[in-house]
Amino acid sequence: MVKSVSPFSRKPQLAELAKAAEEIAAGDRFVKVPHQTGTDAAARLARAVEAMRQALVEADAAIAEQEADREVQEQRHRSMESFIGKFEGTVTGVQQNLSNAAHSMRDAAGALVAQAGTVAEKSQQVQTGAATATSEAAVLAEAAGQLDQSLGELEGRASRAAQVITQAVGLVDSADATIRGLSDAAGRIGGMARTISDIAGQTRMLALNATIEAARAGEAGKGFAVVAAEVKNLVTETEKATAEIDGRAGEIRQATDQAVAAMNAIGGSMHEVNALVAAIAATMHQQSAASRAITDGVRATAAEAESMSTSIEDVAEASSQTRAEADSVHAAAGALGQQSDTLGQAVGTFLDDLDHGAIRIGILHSLSGGSAVGERPLKDVLLMEVAALNARGGLLGRPVEALLYNPRSDAKRTAELADQALGQDRVQALFGAWSSTARKETLPVLGRRNGLLFYPSQYEGAETDANVVYCGAPPNQQLLPAIQYLMSAEGGGYSRFYLIGNDTLYPRLTHKVLTDYLRGRGISGQSLRETLLPVGADDWARAVADIRAFARAGGGKALVVSTVGGDSNFHFFRQLGGAEVPVLTVSIGEAEAALLDPRLLAGHMVAWNYLMSIDTPENQAFLRQWRQHCDDPEAVVNDAMEASVMALRLWAAAVEACGSTEPDKVRAALPGQKTRSLTGFDVSVDDTNNHLHKPCLLGRMQADGTIAIVWRSSGLIAPEPGQPTPAPALAAE
Repeated sequence: MVKSVSPFSRKPQLAELAKAAEEIAAGDRFVKVPHQTGTDAAARLARAVEAMRQALVEADAAIAEQEADREVQEQRHRSMESFIGKFEGTVTGVQQNLSNAAHSMRDAAGALVAQAGTVAEKSQQVQTGAATATSEAAVLAEAAGQLDQSLGELEGRASRAAQVITQAVGLVDSADATIRGLSDAAGRIGGMARTISDIAGQTRMLALNATIEAARAGEAGKGFAVVAAEVKNLVTETEKATAEIDGRAGEIRQATDQAVAAMNAIGGSMHEVNALVAAIAATMHQQSAASRAITDGVRATAAEAESMSTSIEDVAEASSQTRAEADSVHAAAGALGQQSDTLGQAVGTFLDDLDHGAIRIGILHSLSGGSAVGERPLKDVLLMEVAALNARGGLLGRPVEALLYNPRSDAKRTAELADQALGQDRVQALFGAWSSTARKETLPVLGRRNGLLFYPSQYEGAETDANVVYCGAPPNQQLLPAIQYLMSAEGGGYSRFYLIGNDTLYPRLTHKVLTDYLRGRGISGQSLRETLLPVGADDWARAVADIRAFARAGGGKALVVSTVGGDSNFHFFRQLGGAEVPVLTVSIGEAEAALLDPRLLAGHMVAWNYLMSIDTPENQAFLRQWRQHCDDPEAVVNDAMEASVMALRLWAAAVEACGSTEPDKVRAALPGQKTRSLTGFDVSVDDTNNHLHKPCLLGRMQADGTIAIVWRSSGLIAPEPGQPTPAPALAAE
């Protein structure tokens, strides 16, 4: 007999199924579909609704993967555009420079042609002037030869004239002496003449006396004889005197003859001198003519020389201009060569870029599966940072391209994709891996491939690997400082702790760290409890009931510490149903809170290294940038997103610092880099353990979906991943 089911008994089931279907239709993929067991219509309908939910989840994952593929293709397209744009920019610059150089060479060539014409014209003038100057120089040389010959003749004639004149001077001197002798003789003759005159006077007197006596002598007496004797004596003396005078006169004649002969000789000499002077005059005339010819030639040559000088100056100026133009042509040719080299380099760079492509990084964040709700925003914020980096020119002159990998919330698949990324896809750094299990699975790949992973999530600590940069916090930077504050009177004085999470690596090890810490503070036994459920669990009812019983048991204020992650948070907090028992979660941030009903979260607390409500200029600027990027004025940012931003910025700074994307060089450069965190601190990588120094913030979730900061550390907390110790004394908010 088949037992019938009353239609009225199905109504509650159908109502619950209808409500679940409505929520699924509204986009809630975390709805728990009831009544899936059985064979009745309601069960079949419930299973169909669940299948529809699963199909929607898979469709959402497929859409996310398609969107990721589209984003990768867009990045590659932008990278190619960047390469082409850079190449076009270089080629355009080279083309413009080549055009300018060609114009310069054309102008310089025209100027060279003009200057060549000027040089040719001036050279012709110089040639003509040179020919004329040569002719004039020949005339000048001939005249100079004639002048030289005339001067030679003149010199000879002058020499002979000097000799003749010397002879004339000697003759003149001889004539002078002769004439002086004649003068002396004449003087003596004069003396004799006076003597004769005196004698004649006496003779006249005697003659007179004789005449008188003769008159008396008429009688010729005795006195006449005496007179006659006297006259005779006088006559004798006169004869002597006359003879002497005659001798003297002979001497005078001889002297005179000599004087005449001398004078004749002088006259001959003077004639000869005259002839020589005439010859000299003729020679001087010839010299004068030759001198005039020389002068004329010199003047003509000077004129030609001046003309030649002017022409030479013009030629020099033209040559200078030609040299300048030649230099310009040479410079233009050099510029052409340089631009040719630049073009060659640009082509080589372009081909190298095409060969090597952009600088590739890998983003290992799940777009589907249980952890996709927390990981998708990290992918988006990294893409925004990459776009901003490329807008600033990329790195090392190349764009950065982010390849997206979807591990689908599977740790082993994360490791497989990391191997593909570092090997086949040649990425230079990885960002992501989200869960501790995924990170642990990836470590061997990183070691084998010498890869570098920037890990954004908080984790359990007790790990330091050279291939990982831990951008999330170990417990001593996040959970333990918050617990220390909440145990204080100021923080609420909590003394009983219920630890709940998924049965995975991070919750297990973090619970152990916290348990050791609490036991070190005297809390153990009934004041500590732990529950772990499988990943993806959607039924938390028993755990919720146990929590409530634990809280009612008394013995001190109870606090739930939740390491529940991914989609499980939605089921856990929905089934917990409010803040009857306060929860401190280290896995819900602003991004996850935005997807939950804020009434379910109000009053619960979070511990992070970043909260969106922090009021710093850096945070406000980043929020504006993020919301503009999302085109959503309400878009939120959480701790893992800030850690991802710091990770990419530190990697980029290290790449720029070392000038390479090679992991070894980047790894060595990282400790020296700093970047400004959104919390307003300069964050750096600790060179002893590859962790960041970070602050700790405690927040309380509000009914409007925001998270208010209730306490923060007084500064940065040094990472202690190996052996967590109590945090230092911290100041309240």
